[in-house]
Amino acid sequence: MATTENLTINEMANISLKILNKDLKIKYSNPELDGQFRKDVSSKLMLSYIPNFKFTSFEEGIKKVYNKI
Repeated sequence: MATTENLTINEMANISLKILNKDLKIKYSNPELDGQFRKDVSSKLMLSYIPNFKFTSFEEGIKKVYNKI
């Protein structure tokens, strides 16, 4: 039970480029590779100690990093 987001590296890269508002292209050295297997996590224990904790979405976090909010 972590955030409901489960983004691929490609999705994260595209979100970042969109937020930066740059006309950059992503080039993969070998687009046929499958990438890394998912490694889902659970936040159940943490939420038992901090039940009102609010997660920041990846997109909102990137906006904060680049001061685009």
